[in-house]
Amino acid sequence: MSTHKIIPMSLHNFRQSNSPFNKINQYCLLLISTLLMAGCTCNNNKQGTSNADSLEILKADSLAMEGRTSSHQFTFDSQTTGWLSATMGGRKVDTTDFKNGHPPGPTADSTAAGSDAAIGLFGDSVNFNPDNKYYEQYASVLRFSPDSSYILDFGSYGSIPVKNKAGRTSLEGGEPDTKIMVGIPGQHKEWQVMFAGPGTVILDAKWKNDHQFMLLYSQQADKDRIDTTLLMGDMHTRSLHWYQLRK
Repeated sequence: MSTHKIIPMSLHNFRQSNSPFNKINQYCLLLISTLLMAGCTCNNNKQGTSNADSLEILKADSLAMEGRTSSHQFTFDSQTTGWLSATMGGRKVDTTDFKNGHPPGPTADSTAAGSDAAIGLFGDSVNFNPDNKYYEQYASVLRFSPDSSYILDFGSYGSIPVKNKAGRTSLEGGEPDTKIMVGIPGQHKEWQVMFAGPGTVILDAKWKNDHQFMLLYSQQADKDRIDTTLLMGDMHTRSLHWYQLRK
């Protein structure tokens, strides 16, 4: 008796599962499932793109933070202020005399919030393989680091070496532009530190230690104003920092 009841129920269910309406329902469910899977894949792709964008933003923020932190890597000790004072004709100079500076030229101030200087990085290196005459003729505008690993060139560009009657070589101006280079002779590489047009005068340059250099220059800002700027560079971080003298 119970078997008789079970068989008709199973047949009834079987017939219902093969009805046209059930097939339509199955197709609808299959379509919905496919759309849901496609949506998940799309969302995953969007999520992947979003994650990549987030990583790029974090990377940029990290570099900016690194730049702000590295801007404080230079110590304005007595060696620095003593050299500045001597270069500026005995004028007393201390750390409060400098503010955020900027590279020469039309470039906008690149000072980042929270930093104490405009920050720049070295560009690509170029080949550096001068002959012996270079070191002899331009000795007055070349500065070697204390360990002789690096060389700072702040005047050979546009200068013409001329020998006087005594056989001594002096430099005469040719090009009105100024280009500062720093190189590693042992690796035959050099980098452009700064390029400036007419009106820029290099006052002096000095290595602060084995890997950090200082360069002081003045620039005609307008008809009635001359800006004096301290440029400091670090060969380890390949970074540049500009500090402008307060008036």
